[in-house]
Amino acid sequence: MYYERALERQREDVTLVREVGKALVMTHDYSRAIKYYETRLVEDPKLLDLRVDLAELYLKLRGFDDARRVLIDALKYLKGQD
Repeated sequence: MYYERALERQREDVTLVREVGKALVMTHDYSRAIKYYETRLVEDPKLLDLRVDLAELYLKLRGFDDARRVLIDALKYLKGQD
């Protein structure tokens, strides 16, 4: 995938990080998209936009508990930033 190769060179480009996830979702590669999102969030928990993208994907797949977990984790992260 083009985005993944570009990401290897520009690992810190947040826009590119999101585009990779969105491309995986657009191609209906949901399990790979979830794995990608979850891995990136472990690596960089401050990527709140990525958390929202992941929560939206879980909602689309009717993974309500997972969506809630992702959003609660985002709130915990934000609360820890005070």
